[in-house]
Amino acid sequence: DLGERYGFLPCCGEPMGQFVDGQRRFVGSGEAYTIADANGEAWVMNMIGGVNGVTRTVWAARRVPKGHLAVIANEFTLGEIPEEQTDDFRFNKDIRQAAITAGLWDGKGALVFNQVFAPDPTRYHLEGRQP
Repeated sequence: DLGERYGFLPCCGEPMGQFVDGQRRFVGSGEAYTIADANGEAWVMNMIGGVNGVTRTVWAARRVPKGHLAVIANEFTLGEIPEEQTDDFRFNKDIRQAAITAGLWDGKGALVFNQVFAPDPTRYHLEGRQP
């Protein structure tokens, strides 16, 4: 079972164990994971480093519906984050405050993970910033 071997909690209710509960900080520009178990339950998880004073790791995870597949193509794939967690969508409780504090979102309208937490790759600048 992935939960026992790699620290994912059962059924991905709170995926990625130590990163999710704040014991460890994710270091990096971001990762997209697919987490699955032998019973066929699968989740897509997007994770980036945290925001000082708010959270150690920003993450969101969405259950892949039975009979569907998920493509993870070297980019964040999660879109709109619901206001409240559901059985099919989990996320860091401080995700909205992290986005506001980091200056990535004004708190108005929907919080769209892949737009807020990842730059538009078609607008990269040679200096590593967007024009």
